[in-house]
Amino acid sequence: MEYNLTVRSASAAGELDPVATDRSQPTSPAQPDDRRDADTASRRFATVALAAGILLVLAVGIRSSFTRSLRLDEAFSLETSAPGHSLGQVVHQALWFEQQPPLYFTLLHFWLGILDSPAFGRLLSTLAVVGTIAILARLARDLELRGPWVSLPFLAACCP
Repeated sequence: MEYNLTVRSASAAGELDPVATDRSQPTSPAQPDDRRDADTASRRFATVALAAGILLVLAVGIRSSFTRSLRLDEAFSLETSAPGHSLGQVVHQALWFEQQPPLYFTLLHFWLGILDSPAFGRLLSTLAVVGTIAILARLARDLELRGPWVSLPFLAACCP
């Protein structure tokens, strides 16, 4: 049995009362109803913001994959990762021509093996952004972010 010092009442806020606490029984901190309601509302807002962000990225990413012409950097990425190249050629080209880590180009190489099309190649980037948003949402939840920070995944979706 341990002693816990707690405030006796609001009128005697300065006085402390030793209260016996039994540590064998788990205790949960009392949380006011308005705090629980605010947490629930915050979680609900975060879920809606996450869904809106993912839908926004998917809508814009899929539309632009099929309607926009290739930019120069996309053309080089598709050429570096072409399914006709061996994996060794892809890694070599990524390191020495693109001068970037080869992970993306390796993934793109296997992705284009499914369907060799520029539009399909762009979808890998869209899925990578969706995955990043999901990771940010999980991180925000694990860090118990509150206030405007719960919209972090939505903000990431708006600025990929």
